[in-house]
This record gives sequence, C-alpha cells and structure tokens, in this order.
Amino acid sequence: MPPVTSKLAPTPSAAASAVPDITVRAVEVAATPAAVHQLSDMLLPAFDAAFLPFAHVVLAVSGGADSTALMYLAAEWRTRRLQLAMPPATTEFSVVTIDHALRPASATEAAEVARVATALSFRHTTLRWEGVKPKTGVQARARSARYDLLRQHALMHGYRGIAAAHTADDQAETVLMRLARGSGIDGLAAMRKSTPLGDGLVLVRPLIEIDKMTLVDYLRGQGHAWSEDPSNASPAFERVRVRAALSAWTGAGVRLDATALGRSAARAARASDALSNVTRRLWQNRTPKTRFDPLGYAVVDLAWLQTEPEDLRLRLLSGLVAAIGGQESAVSLGQLEALTIGRNWLFDHAVTLHGTRWDRERDGSVRICREPGRRPPAILPVVAGSTVLWDRRFVITAAAQCPPGLTVGSLGAAGVATLERAGWLRPAVPARVLWTLPAIAAGGCVLAVPPLDCDLGGLNPFMKCAPVQPWFAVE
Repeated sequence: MPPVTSKLAPTPSAAASAVPDITVRAVEVAATPAAVHQLSDMLLPAFDAAFLPFAHVVLAVSGGADSTALMYLAAEWRTRRLQLAMPPATTEFSVVTIDHALRPASATEAAEVARVATALSFRHTTLRWEGVKPKTGVQARARSARYDLLRQHALMHGYRGIAAAHTADDQAETVLMRLARGSGIDGLAAMRKSTPLGDGLVLVRPLIEIDKMTLVDYLRGQGHAWSEDPSNASPAFERVRVRAALSAWTGAGVRLDATALGRSAARAARASDALSNVTRRLWQNRTPKTRFDPLGYAVVDLAWLQTEPEDLRLRLLSGLVAAIGGQESAVSLGQLEALTIGRNWLFDHAVTLHGTRWDRERDGSVRICREPGRRPPAILPVVAGSTVLWDRRFVITAAAQCPPGLTVGSLGAAGVATLERAGWLRPAVPARVLWTLPAIAAGGCVLAVPPLDCDLGGLNPFMKCAPVQPWFAVE
C-alpha cells in the first residue's frame, strides 16, 4: 500500500499543527515464523524485568511506529510466556491512547489503535487533552498533559505499571539535548528503564535499548500499519534538529551513535543512583529542625545543610521543591544554584522559586511552601471510588460511599475566613500555607480540609488525603 503523504507542520504551534497532515504506512510483507519471534525472543528478558513486577501494565500507545511495536510485542510476549509455560504469566495489559486534539486526524488515529488493541484482546481507552492549547511550547505541554492523564488513569483503576515506547534513538537525542543545556549528572542519565512516578506508580521503558529501525523492520516484516505525526520531521522542534545533527555527524565519520550515547547515559545513571542513596541517608540523619510537614511544606536547618557537599544540598532542595511546588517540570539546576550557592544563602526577604516561596525563620532555618501567588490549581471533581492527584501535591482518595457533587480546590483566604466563622481553630502555621491546601466543597461551600483534619460536612470517614512526599523521604 503506498503511503498517504501531506505537508509537514511548519511551526511548533497548536494552530499550525491543526491540519490533517498524517502519514500512514502499511507494508505487506510475509514474515516467516522465525522472523516473527526473533525480536520478541531478544526482548524476553527486558520485558520480563519490565512487566512481571506488576499485575497490570498500561501500554501508552499513540499509533506511531515505536508504540505500535510495543503493543504487538507485548501481545507476543504474553503468548510466548504461555507457550513456554513460564510462570508467572499473570501480567495483564490495557492500552491507553492520548488524543491531544492538535490535529483533526488524531481521533481517527486513536480509533485505529483501539481497533488493533481490541484485536489483540487488550482493553483500550482514549483520553483526550481538553482545554485551550498553548501557542508555544506545544510539545512540552503536550508531554506533560500526556503523563498527567496516564497517571490519573492508572491511579483511578489501581494500576501500578505504565509502559512507554522510548527507544535507544530517543535516549541518544535526550542526552544531547540535555548536554546542550548544561545538565548535571541527573540530566545526562536521561531516561531510565524504570522511573518511579510517585504514589506507587512506575514508568517502564522496555524498548530503551532497541533502535527505532529495528522496530520499523519488525512492523514491516509482519505487514503491520502505523501512523506518523509529521511534527516528528519538522525542524521547528529541537528534537528533530538534534536527530538531523546526529545523522550529519555519522556521515562525517564522527562515531556518536545511539549505542555510545546510551552507554554514557547508563554510566551517568549509575553515578546518579549512588548520589541518590547518599541523599536518602542525609535526609534520614537530618537535624530535628529539618522536616517535611503533612501540610505540604518543609522547614530546613540551613546551618546543618551548609555543612554537606554542594551536590547533596542541591539534590535535597530540588526534591523538596518538586514535592512542594507542584510544577509540571523539574526545577532548573541553574536557578537553584543561583539561590543557594555562596552569599545568596543570606537572603533576608522572601524569595520564590519554581512554584515555591522561601522565608527565613528567626532560628536561621528556611521555610519552603507552595507559592500562594501562583495561578490557583484547577477545581477537580471528587468522584466516589476514585483517586485524584490535586495540584501535583496531594493524593485524595474517595470511598465508594462518598457523597456526590463534591469538588476539590484551593482553600484560599476566603475559605480560611469561612472556617474561622464556623468556629474552626486555626493551627499555628503561616496563612500562606493554609491558603494553598486542598479544600473539599459542594456548591461552592467548603465542607472539609483533609490535611487539617477539618470536617464540617461529615466527609472524613469517606476520604483519605496524603501529600506527595519528596522522593528521598519515601520508604
């Protein structure tokens, strides 16, 4: 079948990509049984390591070559384990497609993934990125929305494993992009085979050591179709430009291939893991003045922290900022260095960083809390029997008996005043901490603030709420 081709998106904007510009390829090539099993046999150990720790794994499938191959290979892995009688073979799969709604063709692509997933006996769900799309930074925002939707879906259904189809080529491009930004050891470690997402969720990448052309050859060999997003070939995007540079270097005789860059990433990851273990021990041995509070803020004893090596200080503080700030991306290492290195530690007024506010206390410690001046997080419905990740900071679980019509949003100054008028005794914490807490409301009326154990509507028996812990504080 000849490919159906069309124009490439000229700019990285939502408007520019909202055209029916998808390329679909299907190659009708008969594959021998040996060829069909060759790649799945090679991947058997990687898939065992990725999938067997979980009772259920969500396969993130866009319909592109990489994720389509992941879906077929997961089905092949399941069949092969059953054929070889290799217990345990209990991992179940479902497929989720994120429709970013950036092109008219996206709904059709999602429907095609659903058709193939159903044919492979996988349950399929399409999740749509709703709302107004950004005019710039589309790829980064789309990626963030994608993982948010996947995370919410997994939490709602009680799944722990999410599988992405990143390849060795993606890894090489990521290493170079981060090198160009001056990333530290964590950034150069790039993408791991397994990445904790918090709340018991884990993102696995079973194809991270396989190059893209191997997967394309696999699909061609079996006559499988896949879709191609033309933005993946547009030089308007950094990753596409890096991909072209890699090809140019190879053509010039510079041996900078995916294998070598993947090896560097693996070694950086090894060093990063060692530093992470030391950071965990540092947190375990912290002074009494240093703590992460269940209300979602932290107090850090600066006199203690300044005695530690600079890299450990930065790692610990970045972990606190990630848990407290609730931002989509990680804090910039450069921004964190500018705030904490040298005489900048002596700031005598409040400063803000990546969604957090830092205040010096009288005892010399610093209190880090959610920045209240930021755009308030969305008001989300609280559905009985579901779990909500609110503001990327609190996980709220509603029992099946939870009343209908509830929402969760920021408590705010008005909410604090409402509670005080109702006779609530305010705890001895700064008002800015209280304003950013999740409040359960019905019809605009605050009924409960789970982190404060404040319950005016009898909701506590039906609801659990826990802050997202810094990575080094999770047991």
